[in-house]
Amino acid sequence: MDQKGTAIKSLLASIERLHGPDGLRKVLDVVPREWREKIEGPILAVGWYDTRIVGAIHVGVRDVLGGGDFRVSKPIGREGSRIDFGGVYRLLLRAVQYDTIWDRIERAWEAYNSHGQARWISRRHGSAIGVVSGVEGFNDGQWWSIAGRCEMMLEMAGAKGTSVEAIEMAHDHAKIEAIYVE
Repeated sequence: MDQKGTAIKSLLASIERLHGPDGLRKVLDVVPREWREKIEGPILAVGWYDTRIVGAIHVGVRDVLGGGDFRVSKPIGREGSRIDFGGVYRLLLRAVQYDTIWDRIERAWEAYNSHGQARWISRRHGSAIGVVSGVEGFNDGQWWSIAGRCEMMLEMAGAKGTSVEAIEMAHDHAKIEAIYVE
C-alpha cells in the first residue's frame, strides 16, 4: 500500500512545527535507514511512497516525543490538516454543510492512499462513526493521526467542541468516532 508524498511532506512539516527542527531530527534519527533513505531527497507531492515509511515515522514519534504513547500523533495529524487544507481550502471547508464534510473526508482518503476505503457508517446531528478498511500495515500512530486530521477538518468547517477518537484500531482497519457541536 502506498501514500501520496504530500501526506509525508505535511507529516514531517507538522512534526517540525510542533516539536521544532531538533524534534524532527530526533524522530528521523530513529527511523530505520531503509525508510529514511527514501525520504532524504526531495519528496514528490504527487509521488507514491510505501505506507510503512509513514508507519516508521509514527513509531519514531511515539518513541521520541510521546513517551511510548501513539496518541502523540493526534496533534500532528491536526497540524497536517491545517497545512494541507489551509488557505483557499479553508474557505471552501467553511462553505460546506456538515453532510458534505463527511463526503470530502472520504474523497481525501482516496486522494492520499492507493488502497482502502473510508466511509461514514453513521451520521447523526453532532456525531458520526467512520470505518477505514482494505488497508494493510497501519499502526496506531497512523490511526491517531487520521483522527486528528478529521478533527481539524471539522473545526475548519466551523464545528465547535470537536472530539475525534480512534476507537478501534488494527493493522488493516479502524473505526473513528466524531463528536461535535454545529
